[in-house]
Amino acid sequence: MTAVAVVTVVLAVLVVLILAIYLVAVIRVLGQTSARMNTVIDSLGALTEKTRPIGPAVGSINGNLSKASKLFSGLLERKLGPQEAAELVSDVDPLVAAQRTPPELKSDRPSPRPAAARVTKPKPRRPPISAATPDWGWDDPER
Repeated sequence: MTAVAVVTVVLAVLVVLILAIYLVAVIRVLGQTSARMNTVIDSLGALTEKTRPIGPAVGSINGNLSKASKLFSGLLERKLGPQEAAELVSDVDPLVAAQRTPPELKSDRPSPRPAAARVTKPKPRRPPISAATPDWGWDDPER
């Protein structure tokens, strides 16, 4: 083998060796990334489990609250009368207040009239800088 062939073979082996080292480094980095992603996915699974829908619990609480509200409203109606009890409950309970139609707002004062339009003179404008510059004729070639 000639010297050129030996150098070529050595360089080819060197390039293949460098590429192999590079590929091994990439494989290690991808393995570490995969391990980190698995940790994140496991954490997300635990988070999803802890934040699952709570619909049945909320429905149970709402049922208990509606029973207590009806009991309280009945007690108020017996003690205060239906009209005063309804007013008191609507002042406290936003859902009942939203269902009630508000009374008309009436006032003894007349409605305010719109203010008269004011006409003002426009402020005088300053002339542009070129108008304030004296004309000495330096840029006029005929002078």
